[in-house]
Amino acid sequence: MRLIRQTDYRIMPWKNGGGTTTEIFASPEGVIDFDWRVSIATVSADGPFSTFPGFERHIMVLEGNGMTLEVENAGTVDLASLRPYSFSGDSRVDGRLRSGPVKDFNLMVRRDFGVGTLQVQQTDKPCRLGGSKSQFLIYTLSKHSILLDPDEFHVFPAGETLVICEVSP
Repeated sequence: MRLIRQTDYRIMPWKNGGGTTTEIFASPEGVIDFDWRVSIATVSADGPFSTFPGFERHIMVLEGNGMTLEVENAGTVDLASLRPYSFSGDSRVDGRLRSGPVKDFNLMVRRDFGVGTLQVQQTDKPCRLGGSKSQFLIYTLSKHSILLDPDEFHVFPAGETLVICEVSP
């Protein structure tokens, strides 16, 4: 198991230059052309999202009053706190803030690499997570992030809120 600390995160400009994102982890590491990436972005103004042709995108608001997306070929989507939404990185997307800035959590997976999911789990008792064919990135909303390799397990204590990214090649 590998612990990813905040000091390991990388801050980088959005592809469209409209802001910055904090990359938590990308695979493979240290390359621009990633297979999958997890990041957190602060959105402080209305505007277009960067396009990522060939990727599936999964987004969720972590902080703030939410945001409304206009997604090409999918219409209007209201993003509420801790409710994941998935869309094609090929689509043109415009975001409108409801009331003030938001922080959003992002998982992007290259389609020709594999599939990904994003979910939130509030633990009310210790829980055990892990899998044999997937890679997990667990982001706890209170303390730290943990990357789970295949065939490894970790027990999370009660009272944690977990953002779970699962990527399967």
